Amino acid sequence: MALQPTISRLENRITPQEIAKINDFLLQNYMKAAAAEDKKPKTIILDTDSTNDPTHGNQQMSMFNGYYEETVYHPLLITEPESTLFLGAYLRPGNVHTADKVLDHISPILQKLKNNFPTATLIFRADK
Repeated sequence: MALQPTISRLENRITPQEIAKINDFLLQNYMKAAAAEDKKPKTIILDTDSTNDPTHGNQQMSMFNGYYEETVYHPLLITEPESTLFLGAYLRPGNVHTADKVLDHISPILQKLKNNFPTATLIFRADK
């Protein structure tokens, strides 16, 4: 059962290395799907979006965000719109700016995509 104490133990048990492996799996999944097509992609678009995830109580990293006017997490999501696949998802504290650590998270993804699809044009899109 997904009882609250069980979820709390799971939430606090996962390590940064395991989170990195999950994100690497997401990227590998996209690259495998893109390489499986008859022709490799000529253009790869990466969309980065932050979103709000309202929280209730005193969860770690849950903080007030003035833009959303509530207590939230402020995750960053990186997707590829053609395939609709996620290439990365990063939980961030609620009070960070929308652009916080975007380059830290997108740079390794871009490097791996350039290595695997050297002739593809990479386009990076983000909201203002």
